[in-house]
Order: sequence, then C-alpha cells, then structure tokens
Amino acid sequence: RESNGRVAPTTCPRPVTMHARRGCAAWLAVALLCAWPSLAGSSPGVRSPSASEPLSAMAKEKPLGVSEASLSRRHLLVQQQQQKPQLGRERVHMQTPYGEIVLAFYPEVAPITAAHILKLFKLGGYDTNHVFRVDKGFVAQVAAVDGWNRKAKLSPAQQQEAAKKVPAEFSDVPHVRGTLSMGRYEDPDSGTSSFSMLLGRAQHLDHQYTVFGEVVEGLDVLAKLETLETKREGIFVMPKERIPIESTYVTDESGNMLGLVSPAGDDLSGADNCGDRDELLQANKLLEDSMDQLKADMQHATVQAGAADEELSSSKLKIEQLSSALLRCQQQSEETASVKTLMIAVSFLLLALLCMVMAYCKTRIVRVDAGKQEV
Repeated sequence: RESNGRVAPTTCPRPVTMHARRGCAAWLAVALLCAWPSLAGSSPGVRSPSASEPLSAMAKEKPLGVSEASLSRRHLLVQQQQQKPQLGRERVHMQTPYGEIVLAFYPEVAPITAAHILKLFKLGGYDTNHVFRVDKGFVAQVAAVDGWNRKAKLSPAQQQEAAKKVPAEFSDVPHVRGTLSMGRYEDPDSGTSSFSMLLGRAQHLDHQYTVFGEVVEGLDVLAKLETLETKREGIFVMPKERIPIESTYVTDESGNMLGLVSPAGDDLSGADNCGDRDELLQANKLLEDSMDQLKADMQHATVQAGAADEELSSSKLKIEQLSSALLRCQQQSEETASVKTLMIAVSFLLLALLCMVMAYCKTRIVRVDAGKQEV
C-alpha cells in the first residue's frame, strides 16, 4: 500500500525459495565451468584468446567439460548484450531532493507503454508526485499519478491520460539495474502510471513485466535512495520520509527542450505549433519576467494590506475608546438624573413638612385667641 493507504500497482516481490537458491548454486557452478578454460590457459585442448583474435571465433569452439546448454546460455547472454534496445530521442529529467534522474525509453520494445508514460511526463503528471517504495537491491517505485499521491491538483487532461490502461508488452530485455519496468496488478494489462526503476538484477520479472526504458543518468541518486531509512508495509519496503518528485521536464538527447503540451492535452512540441527554439526560449523568458513581476506586485500588495490592517486596528482601538467614553458619560448622566430626582423629592417633602408646621402653628394661635376671649 502507498502512504495514503491505497493498494498500489506493484512489481513482483523478491522470491526467496529453496529452488531459487539451488538454481543460483547451479548457475554459479556453470559459470565456473565456463570460466575454467580461460583461467587454465595452458590446459590441454583449451586455447586462450589472443588480443587480435575476435571473441566470436573463440565462441565457435567448444571448451572441454562444458555442455551444449551452457554454451547456448553464454551465446544468448552475449547476443542480448550486443542487441541492446535502441533509445528514443526524448530524455525525461526528474528533479528530486537527492539529485536529478534522467530517463530514456525503448519505443521499439514497448511503443504503447513508452508513449503513454512520455505523454504523462509532458503533461506534467508526475510533478509533485513521489517515490513511494525503495527496496534496496530490488526496485525504487514511482507512485501512480492520481489525486492522492500528487500534491498538486490534476488537470482534466492529466486525469484522462493517467486513467488509461496499457497492454502488456513483454520482451527479452532483462530486468537489470537502471531498467524501467511498468507496474501493474494481477492482470498483465492493468498498468496505468506507476513504474519501477530497478536497483539490481531481477530475473524473476523477465517476461512478466513490461520493460520500456532505462535510467541514463542518476544511478548515483538511486544509490542515495537505497541508503534512506525504510519501513515494511506488507510486501512493500517504503521510505520513512516522503521522496518528492519536485518537477520534471523533457528534452532531446542534446538537451533541447521538448514536450510542450497545452492544458487541453494537445502536443505543441512540433515546429509548426511553437516555432523554433529561440522563440520558445524568448517566450519562456517573458513568462519568467511576468512571474517575477507578479511576485513583486503580490509582495507590494501584501505590504499594503499589512499597513491597512494596522490602520484598521488603530481605528478600531479609537472606536473602542470613544465607546467607553460615551458609556461613562451616559452613566454619569444617569447618576446626575437620579440625584436631581432625589433632590426634587426631598424638596417636596420639606415643603409638605413646612405646610404641616404652618398649619399646626395657625391652629395653635387660633386656640390661644379663643382662650383669651373666654377669660
């Protein structure tokens, strides 16, 4: 499974069986028998090759003690080495934190798979993707192009191309260090966009997985990846830290930029569509200048927004102070109104009391006058 928990297309795990060990021992014995004539040199019936004698002439002679089957395997190995697949003109450059890895494809060996993966690279499908599996001495596997493995959002053209399934294109090209091998599920025709970069010889993958290219530069980067700390999840050995593919671009074998693709997925790399390389470089320079100007404008807008935020904060503080002052004035007004009401009430009470006293005094005077008259 990948880091997101989804089941990933895989390259077959290492076989560790007694038959495989016995087979390795048998191959070692055969190799020793094949090498014995050249090591012995002066043994009867065995002739060492001279510097001027071609190896093909010596291969026709049968050394003593070597079977026909061993000679056939030797001849097949020599033939495979001499018939190395022809590389296409495109070179894919993958930028990682540990260095650049450059890929080339075998259009004659696996034309459908090579064209599919190349188009995904041209579309930028592997940008912000990652290498989710690093099994030392076996494979470093690039994750499938989807919304879970990429940091950036997929465009409709990228989604459409990444969803395509490519048929199996098995060949006699061996799985050796640097080989590009298409990932798949149990169905041989289920490959989509995940692929592996071989970290060693994997004979059990031959004729079982599609070989479509090789690493032409960056084997030292693969060696660095093999030194990273890993963890095991099921059959997968995965790095503890994410290995991002920061960016990718496509050139020809001379380093000239190729692979322009429009957002709609149209290939714009032809001369009729994009003009010569000078015009392309000029357009790229204008684009870079526009991006730099846009970044400068954004920084300026950010500074202005910060200043506006400070002014807004200052205005908000002043408004809060004014609100507090108004609230205090209102409280003081309410207190003053209460005092006035109390004073008026006290005044009425005093006036009533005065009236009562005057009435009492008047009554008292009337009574005194009445007493005097009686006397």
